[in-house]
Formats: sequence, structure tokens, C-alpha cells
Amino acid sequence: MIIRAFGNFGGITGIVFLFYLILTQVEKGLLQDMVYPIAGISIDNWISQFSMLGLIGLIVAWISSVLWYTTAEWFLKINSSKRSGGRIIWYIIFLMPIITAGVTIFLIPGAQNGYIFSVILQFVNITMSYYLATVFFSPSAFKFTPLGAKFLRRW
Repeated sequence: MIIRAFGNFGGITGIVFLFYLILTQVEKGLLQDMVYPIAGISIDNWISQFSMLGLIGLIVAWISSVLWYTTAEWFLKINSSKRSGGRIIWYIIFLMPIITAGVTIFLIPGAQNGYIFSVILQFVNITMSYYLATVFFSPSAFKFTPLGAKFLRRW
């Protein structure tokens, strides 16, 4: 049980790290060409702030994913096949990345062009890292708890 938990923590970390690589390697190039910051901010400074906010969001998503795994594995009890309260807990924990995404979006420096695209990227990075980590690395008794997990895990 403990060894399986370490494997799942590694998987969660791997998903979040993949989103970090996308943030720092792929999106940096996209934003370099698409974003025109407001006067007084260089594009390098703007991207640096965007990346730092994204990193903070990914850390919160990782913490949330680990919190979900720990809660589901060691604290939730299955009383019947349909009622464990797991999905409600999953939604409540999902609020952490969503709120963090909202705060980081609010703190992204202004831009004359490309701002909406950067907001979408930031939201998707933070929320999808939590979502995919919990879909693929939830405890076996709760593997179908995240919304859409039955569809994504059917293969």
C-alpha cells in the first residue's frame, strides 16, 4: 500500500512536471510572439512574471492532487458502491486550483495584445494539471471519482 502510494505520488508529480515543461518551454515561445505588454514592461519581464505565477499555480495543483490522493486513500470510507462522499471532496479540493488560477490570472501583468490567450493558458495549465493527475492517479477504490474518469480511463 505504501509502495503503491509512492508510485502514485510519482505519477502526480510527473503530470504536474509535464505541465511545468509546457509552461516554460512551449508557452514561453508562443507568448514571446503573441503578447505585447503595456508600456513600461519588457516582454522578458512579462513572461518571467507569467511563468512565476504559473509555477505557483502548479505547486498548488500538485499539493491539491496529493491532498486528494491522501484523503481518498486513507480517510474516505466506502459505505456502498455509489455513496462514499468522494466526489464532493474531490470538487472541494478542486476549488484550490481554480481559485489559485483566478488569483494568478488577476496578477498577470497587463498586455495590449495576447492577454486573453495568456489567461486561457494559465487557467488550463493549473486546472488541467490537477484534473489529469487525479484522473490517472487516484486510489483504485476512487479511480472513477473525478468527473469524466470513466471515459478517460476506459482504455
